[in-house]
Amino acid sequence: MKKHIIQMTKEEVKILRDRIRKSINMRRPITLTKHCKDRMNEKNIAMYDMIMVLKDYDLIEYHLKDSDERVLLRGKKDYDGKNICISYSVKEKRIITTYVNKLDDNHNTLDLNNYNEKILIGV
Repeated sequence: MKKHIIQMTKEEVKILRDRIRKSINMRRPITLTKHCKDRMNEKNIAMYDMIMVLKDYDLIEYHLKDSDERVLLRGKKDYDGKNICISYSVKEKRIITTYVNKLDDNHNTLDLNNYNEKILIGV
């Protein structure tokens, strides 16, 4: 189940940002899935760049997969006309995947039927 940022209340965004901050500050290291490592190699994305996304990002979506809360984050730094995006597991402190998007890609083809605005975040 996914919820897009345009479907979230200000309070839900605040709750997610707080959870992301707390997750990042946990005393254990951030881990990467094998898939993420493969994508890093394919797209020439460094670990440092993904850490920078976690420090300065736009929240794009929330994804509840089983009991795992994940967020899609889009970094704000410009890498030759592109932003780095990551899917981050807040609970596991793990980066699931990473990819790049063109700066001007604002997802005009976004299909909100793939999202559920009724998901309650923070309940």
